[in-house]
Amino acid sequence: MNSSHCLQAISSAFPELEITQITPLGEGWANWSFECPEGLVFRFPKNVQSAAELDAITPLSMELNPQLSLPSPHYIHQGIWQGLPFVGYQKIPGVPLMAAQFKAHVNRAELCAQLGKFLSELHTFPMETVREALPNSLQNPWLEECISTASLCREHLFPLLGEKISNRIQQEFDSFIASLEANPIDPVFVHGDLEPSHILYTEPKGPITGIIDFDDGGVGDPAWDIRLLLHYYGTDLTEEILAHYTASPVDDFFWRRIRFYERFGLFQDGLNALSNQSEQWLNSCLHSIAAAFIMG
Repeated sequence: MNSSHCLQAISSAFPELEITQITPLGEGWANWSFECPEGLVFRFPKNVQSAAELDAITPLSMELNPQLSLPSPHYIHQGIWQGLPFVGYQKIPGVPLMAAQFKAHVNRAELCAQLGKFLSELHTFPMETVREALPNSLQNPWLEECISTASLCREHLFPLLGEKISNRIQQEFDSFIASLEANPIDPVFVHGDLEPSHILYTEPKGPITGIIDFDDGGVGDPAWDIRLLLHYYGTDLTEEILAHYTASPVDDFFWRRIRFYERFGLFQDGLNALSNQSEQWLNSCLHSIAAAFIMG
């Protein structure tokens, strides 16, 4: 989608806005984003699946927004373009909180407290509201995802890794899945994609200003939201954040799940590389998997 298409969509759905200029903000796997001088951001899903996810999460995010101490997108404009929904919201100021800036921040402790409080609020949002908004969500999606991914890896990735490495990884999968089955986890609402680009702050010394991109939000294991904090920010910062976290017990099993989910993304990347027939990406993923599960 280009800027011209975006302007056509906005003009058609919201003629009263009289927007004549738009700037691309970039694109991810699922959406295109654009910004206009009036301070509005518009997000357009790329396909039917992404549109369905956006359509499902929109009413839930509207209820969630007032419950959080950190601002999140409030979809004040909801339109249709070429049969798919799109949304517009007032831009949340700030820039992505990258790891280097976080670690060097003069008020690092304050930022950790903000994130810990936000996660506590997010993970204690009423699940009856979540289940009503997302009636088709699985009861234990983290377990189903692990079982499904283990099966796909056994079929498609293990033959590329060699028997010794594959057996070691299969043992870890089996042990982890057994621990999930033996220790029921209370589901919570998760952001689903809490990477640095979705955590905004006022540079160079200001606080966190908001959390964006809830499109992957849904029912989940609370440890799932922590995995990307560990991946991008490291153990020390993650521990500082969790010192302010009160929604779930931060015990050994919680940390085991965080660390497994953090490595879990390597398998998802590997399967995506196979699907996209990208040999270079696939080789990089295979090397990372071996390093994480054998040498790590």
